[in-house]
Amino acid sequence: MKRIVLTCLAILLMYSSVGCRIAGKAPEGLIKKDADELDKETELNSTLMIEENSDETNDNTNTVKQENISLYFWNKENNRLICETRNIITTDGNLTLNDIVVALLKGPDSKDLQPVIPKETKIIDIGQTDNIVTINLTEDFLNAEDLLVARSALVNTLAERQGVKYVKILINGKELTNDGTLEGEPLGVLSKTTNNIDELLAAKNRQEEEDTVKQVNRELFFRDYRGQYLLSEVRTINVKNGGIARAIVEELIKGPVETSTGLYPVIPQGTQLLDINLVENEDQDSKVIALYFSKELKDPFLDKVVTSRGNRKVAPQGVQEKLDEIKEKETVILSAIVYSLTGLNNISGVKIYYQDRNGNYTDAPLYSIDLRKPLTTRQFPNKLGRKIKIYFANENSTHLVPDYRAMSRENVQIAKTIIDELILGPREDTGQRAVIPSNISRGDIKVWMDDNNTRVIVDLPAKLDGDKMGSTGALMTLYAMVNSLTDPANTSNIKEVQFLVDGKVVKTFGNLEFSEPFIRNPAIIEE
Repeated sequence: MKRIVLTCLAILLMYSSVGCRIAGKAPEGLIKKDADELDKETELNSTLMIEENSDETNDNTNTVKQENISLYFWNKENNRLICETRNIITTDGNLTLNDIVVALLKGPDSKDLQPVIPKETKIIDIGQTDNIVTINLTEDFLNAEDLLVARSALVNTLAERQGVKYVKILINGKELTNDGTLEGEPLGVLSKTTNNIDELLAAKNRQEEEDTVKQVNRELFFRDYRGQYLLSEVRTINVKNGGIARAIVEELIKGPVETSTGLYPVIPQGTQLLDINLVENEDQDSKVIALYFSKELKDPFLDKVVTSRGNRKVAPQGVQEKLDEIKEKETVILSAIVYSLTGLNNISGVKIYYQDRNGNYTDAPLYSIDLRKPLTTRQFPNKLGRKIKIYFANENSTHLVPDYRAMSRENVQIAKTIIDELILGPREDTGQRAVIPSNISRGDIKVWMDDNNTRVIVDLPAKLDGDKMGSTGALMTLYAMVNSLTDPANTSNIKEVQFLVDGKVVKTFGNLEFSEPFIRNPAIIEE
């Protein structure tokens, strides 16, 4: 009890210190961070917090926070899932996905409700990318009294969280199936369902008794506009006669549905999937998916011989850039196929064939990647990305319009990435206008999180002069940064932005009040 009181007092003192720091004219050394400190900053790119190893550090810096969460448990009498509100107190800042599932595992408070997941179940890993939560559990989950109830309660609980629309459940890294066995039908990406278990059972039985066409949500992968990362799109696909692999590839060939949100096709236009087979893997007790494509799969790489010989105008650097571009295109095509099929149980790899000019199937490289052996995700590390939503000015500079970029899922410095993308400017032929002047380069604007991980500090260089930008220009520049950094699509925890100039709080930027934190301004956005 004494320790709790001391902790609360320390927190109050910390808040007082932070309040004074922002409200008054702070000493330079109190706010400004040197380069060594900035390199050590760790940002939050989602709702997950990073735990500190030192108890002493936690006592001094953690914030006591109280949140209400909705957990779903089983009322056997009515055969329904009932929402139970739980008050959770955390000392690590934001409530994490892990906290929510741990609370669900502990079971209900009400005696009228039954637990849904065995308490022995352990969380191997859990994370969120865009609106999809992927949770990897131990096989103890399969010992649930009713697997349909367990997975529905888990999905409905996680889907209560803002920004979560889909849940993918893995058991020891393998996708959960309808009956929990490796031979069962993969469930794909699950969304919130009715809480009436009788209705769920009726729908399940009806699907099993009807024809052989079933619908399932799958996560497909397409490229970002630079072709650097794979971005996911959840799509409902029709599976005929259990041919889920064929259905996935055919949907991949169609290209993304959400073309306005930063997703671009990966399969060359005109490509067809001519055949598909499951073959035994010689190395493991599993199968390999063999895909047979039409000759159009090779089209982007025909006659792509890059050389500077005989052309003195082609610099060696330009040759290398062209080579890298072609190789990246090949990597994107193959990795999109492999990642879209990853998760299908008992499948260890993907074997690619395509027609040559004579119509015969070949497994020669499209450009440079060896296709003689099955491809796996291990050959394409760090290809999965996540979308970030940023804002530029419209053609008349009257409003901000959204655009989408991509960053690696391993990159936790989302605020820095957002600022860097704003500095790089809009894509060509979009009609969008840059919001950061051309004399500002990457690294000129410094950015870091405050101690509570709810405010971003943006340190502008003095050469970004608000007086020279005009009132409209200054407004577009500042709110492009604020709205991009606080957009719920990017992060749930950043609520406001505090601007500095060369490490100091200043009163004005142009004719705008500048000393107080900025919050999101949706009125300036033209969707």
